[in-house]
Amino acid sequence: VLATWRLYLFAVKVPTKMEVTFNFLEIRAMNTFPEFQVVIDTDKTTYSLRLQTQEQVDHVVGHTNYALSRVFNNSIYA
Repeated sequence: VLATWRLYLFAVKVPTKMEVTFNFLEIRAMNTFPEFQVVIDTDKTTYSLRLQTQEQVDHVVGHTNYALSRVFNNSIYA
């Protein structure tokens, strides 16, 4: 789940349980790879997300860029 300032990762199981959460400001690097994969390096660890479509990859990257641009007042995205 992409929130205004945080990313929440949930396990796909019943009952639903939040596995990981971090603030976008913790991101040190974010890379995309073929096969709809996004790798996010944070201060503490690295997360590898395999999404279902390129549109989902674009949404995650775009939302993260937008959130960070709001923090740093970048007129390109804000």
